[in-house]
Amino acid sequence: MSPVDTSLKQRLLDAATDLFTSQGYRETSLREIAERAGVSHGSVRYHFGSKDVLFQAAIDELKPELIYKHFPRVPASSRMTKTQAVDTFKEFVLTLATIKARVGENPMVSLLYMESEGIPGRALNRDFYQKIIAPGHESLKRVIRAIRPDITDEETLEILTFNVIFQCVMLRTGRSVILKRLKKKTLSRKDIDRIADLIIEVSLGGIKRMSADSAR
Repeated sequence: MSPVDTSLKQRLLDAATDLFTSQGYRETSLREIAERAGVSHGSVRYHFGSKDVLFQAAIDELKPELIYKHFPRVPASSRMTKTQAVDTFKEFVLTLATIKARVGENPMVSLLYMESEGIPGRALNRDFYQKIIAPGHESLKRVIRAIRPDITDEETLEILTFNVIFQCVMLRTGRSVILKRLKKKTLSRKDIDRIADLIIEVSLGGIKRMSADSAR
């Protein structure tokens, strides 16, 4: 491949990653990607063949360290006091639910995963799940385990963790619905932080109140 082809291919990848992460897989067309990259629609087909192939290539370009650099560092559950775990939980949720969670200037790429109906077993999503979703899930699960060390059932911890992440991701992917319900044209940073605080209050309250016996 010539240097020109390599440069053009990288421009397409950059444009695709930007569009996939800002508006989602389903809402992004190859024509939009071509326009963003400043090339012909045929060039996208020539270099990648289909949107699925380009999507996979964009996933391959993603670096987990860029995703998680804004998140709190989460040590082993045994090394956190309950107070430290609660503080870390709050910071984690605020980061995941607000505009802090970005790759450069792009929104959190879990949007891309959710919008493409991400299923870990599908070849299209497996790499993304392993590189991006799983590390965050395991980190948050360690935090919840430190808050409630008496809950030893792994299935319960998995469900609690998924529930928190799902609420945060839905805040980001469901923004248009929230705007409609709140009768607003846009959500300010104050609005988003307030919603994130409510997620923290409800989720953390439920985790603290849950009976260890009922979890078994």
